[in-house]
Amino acid sequence: MEKSIKIAGITKIRNEELIIEDTLNHFGRFCDWIYVYDDASTDGTMEICRSHPKVKAVIENREWDGDRLRAEFKSRQAILSLAQVDNPEWLIYFDADERIEFDFEDFEDYDAVKMKLFDFYITEEDKDLIYMPGDDLAKLRKYCGPEYRKIVMFFRNTPFLRYYLPDQREVFHIGKTLHSGYVRHYGKSISIEQWERTCDYYIQHFPKYAEKWKKRKGKAIHNLSDFGRELITWDEKDEKGVPLSHSPQTVCHFTSSQESLNILIGLNGFQNYTGSETYTYYLAKELIRRGHKVDIYSHYGYGLPLADGNLRVRYWNAENIKANKGKYNILCLMHPEPTKNALKSFPHIPAVSVIHGTIKGEKPLLSDQIKKYVCVSQEVATFVRNEFNISEDRVTVVPNFIDLADYKYNPSILPGLNFLWAGLICERTIRSLEAAINITARIKGAQLVVIGRQAMDINFPNLPSIRYEGVRKITSEFLSGFNLVFAVGRTALESIATGVPVYVLGQDGSDGLVTEDNFQKFALTNFSGRTLPNPYSVRMYDIYATNIAYIMNSSKIYRRLCDSYEEIIRQFDSRKIVGEIEQVLKSFSTCWK
Repeated sequence: MEKSIKIAGITKIRNEELIIEDTLNHFGRFCDWIYVYDDASTDGTMEICRSHPKVKAVIENREWDGDRLRAEFKSRQAILSLAQVDNPEWLIYFDADERIEFDFEDFEDYDAVKMKLFDFYITEEDKDLIYMPGDDLAKLRKYCGPEYRKIVMFFRNTPFLRYYLPDQREVFHIGKTLHSGYVRHYGKSISIEQWERTCDYYIQHFPKYAEKWKKRKGKAIHNLSDFGRELITWDEKDEKGVPLSHSPQTVCHFTSSQESLNILIGLNGFQNYTGSETYTYYLAKELIRRGHKVDIYSHYGYGLPLADGNLRVRYWNAENIKANKGKYNILCLMHPEPTKNALKSFPHIPAVSVIHGTIKGEKPLLSDQIKKYVCVSQEVATFVRNEFNISEDRVTVVPNFIDLADYKYNPSILPGLNFLWAGLICERTIRSLEAAINITARIKGAQLVVIGRQAMDINFPNLPSIRYEGVRKITSEFLSGFNLVFAVGRTALESIATGVPVYVLGQDGSDGLVTEDNFQKFALTNFSGRTLPNPYSVRMYDIYATNIAYIMNSSKIYRRLCDSYEEIIRQFDSRKIVGEIEQVLKSFSTCWK
């Protein structure tokens, strides 16, 4: 295989001395180097790995973790993090009993590759074959089941990769996925003895799979697949292969006939166009599109005119929420006060807490009822873990998102210097607003429109270039009337999606202009202005104004900047990101096991 990109292989193994040499040889053909997480092996696995020329590093875990749901994703995250230190361009995650077939030619326009995984079986025809160390595992068995499940095997190295869900095998990634390639899975076909050990392992450590594997004990030799279909040869996989809709490796499974969740979303208020309120609207909209039922509970009132003919969201206050005992099977909660009320009203329903920002003094509610703290950026997750001593396995990052069906790419073609500042006007944002006003005043001919609810008294300067327009919804049509937006958080994403240049002004300083090169870095802090803190000063206002004026006056640079936004925003599409939140909710819902 000829390739120029650097590929790292990562794997988690335990007691694989029989096949690990062939595994490393196989994946060594595709990988520049391999990282191994050894999960308390008691045989010679470690020695084989350390001596293999393609193995660059090994994490040796000496203590077996009996909580396998937790151990599975934590060990994979550990080896992923180690591999990312060396900054490979792509990574392959593989188990020791897997072999892949993939054309490494046309994948660089994508961010991940999903391959079809087929299970191989022992049959009467080959039951007496014995695998010996160093043999080619891919030649051991002739027959596989026709069922395949698509699984992410190969993925671009980005800051958003992570393992965070119980028993998670496939890495969370953001971006465009190529469906190509095959995986031969030999975990059920190495030997009869290995089959029995596999049955015992799932029976002992995975209660949700136990009954299924109890029925499989003593049945290593197959004439049908585990799913009741006739076996096929590898050459027949394209003709006779069928998708497996409910994979035994899937993180969550329904245990009732109900095919949707009943979700209660709680937040402070649902009456203004703040970040958390708009986030809630689009979260509810996408969850409903996916077939779930959603009620929104607003602690301080509701009335936000986010009308949608296809959206049926009911609003609940503190009194009538109690009338819905037994209705919900998961709570999705945004702020401390509604979280406290919801947990009190529904003490037996598991909850997921969504945390949007890092506000000193505002502590998230800590409760065993809250199974996961979902943070909209890596910065928020670090803050939550460090400030409030929440264990790492209860905190995860699911990035902010944007509905690209509503926010269409439509960059401004209007001449002039029309700027926008948008946000809640309060003590946390006042310095950002002051910076926008000072920068605008330094650019000849610039006009600044300010929108957002005033949570504090403010006297706007009596300047013809500054205009306050109150509260309104930020749409792509509205944004396209501006040449530049001063923003943080969700407004930054909305502006980027529309194709309007964004200048990030935070409370304590500015990160500057969002570009294709710094987009990923700024996203790690949810465009908070704290990535590259440049404290505000008269000198900095002059520098910002000079830079902005230069860009605005160069049509070529301005257009290239707008065009770069169209592609980079796709990874934050709500139809992808909300799927990750959906998986978290399913993981802990009372109707999922």
